[in-house]
Amino acid sequence: MDGNGPFLSKSQNLLFIKISLDLYPQVLRTGKKFGIIPNLIEAGYTIQTTMKITDGLELSAKKVEYLKYLSGRTSAVKTNHLAIRFGVDPSTITKTISELAESGYLTYTPYHGVCLSKKGRQYAEFCVKRHRILTLMLTHFGLSQEQVCQEVSRFECLVSRDAIERMCHAMGHPRQGICGEIIQTTPCPECAARDN
Repeated sequence: MDGNGPFLSKSQNLLFIKISLDLYPQVLRTGKKFGIIPNLIEAGYTIQTTMKITDGLELSAKKVEYLKYLSGRTSAVKTNHLAIRFGVDPSTITKTISELAESGYLTYTPYHGVCLSKKGRQYAEFCVKRHRILTLMLTHFGLSQEQVCQEVSRFECLVSRDAIERMCHAMGHPRQGICGEIIQTTPCPECAARDN
């Protein structure tokens, strides 16, 4: 096994398959079975995955907003502050924060507050970059800064990391968006492929 993707096993026999990265995360999130996978499961194969999926589509829009907000903070933020900031019930914030902490995005200490973990900071940096690339792109179509931010907030969590990297590359790796600096934390896959 090469460790790069999912594999199927039946007893000692291993059958390697490649699942489209566009479809595989959707299977994990929705639990819907389609194509070859249900047929192999019915035939007695067990699906195991060694692939770490970080396509930028892991979290809901609300969770993305929480992470982006926390990325701008240097110290722990109280859950009551988050509840007021986002206009939700404190119990809702506590539940969502607990889920994000269980997934490794946050460090949460009850009654003391919440802050981003290393994983959460990296993901939040990507989310901010995604927001800024998309807003910059939409400004080319005559929308105001306020309109652009509202529109992008409606769909940004549906745009994958790969799509953002391709847009960023096509735009010449801009350093400044309408909302602030666009930080290039990871090398562009297309530029890296060209340079190798």
